[in-house]
Amino acid sequence: MNILIFNGGRGATSIIKNLKKIKKINITSVVNAYDDGKSTGEIRKYFEMLGPSDIRKVQSIFLDDKNKNYKDFFNYRFEKDITYNKAIDFLRNFEKILKSKFNFKEKLTKELVVFKDIFLNNIYDKQNLFKSDFNFSDCSLINCLYAGSYIVNNRDISKTIYKFKEIFQIKHDVVPNSIDNLNMIALRKDGHVLYSESEIVNLRSNVILHSIFLIDHKKKLDKAKISNLNFEEKLNYFKKINIIPNLNKNLIDKIKLANVIIFSPGTQHSSLLPSYTTNNIGHIIANNRNALKVFITNIGADYENPVYIASDYVANAVKYLDQSSKIKSDANDYINLIIVNHNNKIDSNKVHFDKENLKKFNIKFIAKNFEDKLLKGIHDGE
Repeated sequence: MNILIFNGGRGATSIIKNLKKIKKINITSVVNAYDDGKSTGEIRKYFEMLGPSDIRKVQSIFLDDKNKNYKDFFNYRFEKDITYNKAIDFLRNFEKILKSKFNFKEKLTKELVVFKDIFLNNIYDKQNLFKSDFNFSDCSLINCLYAGSYIVNNRDISKTIYKFKEIFQIKHDVVPNSIDNLNMIALRKDGHVLYSESEIVNLRSNVILHSIFLIDHKKKLDKAKISNLNFEEKLNYFKKINIIPNLNKNLIDKIKLANVIIFSPGTQHSSLLPSYTTNNIGHIIANNRNALKVFITNIGADYENPVYIASDYVANAVKYLDQSSKIKSDANDYINLIIVNHNNKIDSNKVHFDKENLKKFNIKFIAKNFEDKLLKGIHDGE
């Protein structure tokens, strides 16, 4: 059985962990790689590549749980207060550390050392251009190696992902929605502009996001000029420079062959909706008439839009899937089952189950208490 899951970051973790326990299934996790947070932003700036963080997180979940050394390696990060020189010393002793700390064998060690060397050479070259040292604070070690591998693999992110799948013996697949190197911005309903994915993620406000846009990573924006525009002028400007990402060719067959397609919970505008905007992805999903298509709404209030109710999540997904396609489809062509968390208690920190609005989609839904008994706000993946 082929299961394809649109990954919303941590929201999908408990689901994936339980899915991978099932024998004879193939899981494909679809992520967008527009993350540009602190350390990932450094990687993107120095290597002009998509952000590897969400790719790494999902591959880490897919690792064999019995291999603790692999797990520890994928989760290793430099300290938040690490100095540049201390990080460089660590990387210069990289081969010894791989053998002593992680007990890696010779063949794996040699491959990773190549990626490390390419990474270091590239940041040495670019530091003169940027006139500052690479910031290693809280940086994932694997992200640095992804960057080196990206150069080795002729700047092909798909080959880079496959290389790590191969050398770490990962069974399942992580596929970016697109390989186009784009940056994310957002316009809120009050006219405020968020100029990066990290700003969107860190948003804590009741002001709803109106739209997200993807722009060329080299595009320079005149923020002062934009701030003087009214809402409609900002909206029209961003629509003009918005780029619809090209669908990753590796993803097309994955969607067509999927027996189950899951739209997972998670942060909507930063993690999920950008994938739904990918050129023609909605049409390809709609055309797979044989797949069970399941949409799972969030349990806890979305950091980006804490006032969302259950139907808002579905409505936005349908809106962006429609926009991605030349041929408009019915909502139940994209989704034929909605799973909603509901326990008959009123909780302002939980997404409200608005039954009557959900009925308007004409999609079957199941409303039950799907929350983990121990981990509040997290779905019980089993």
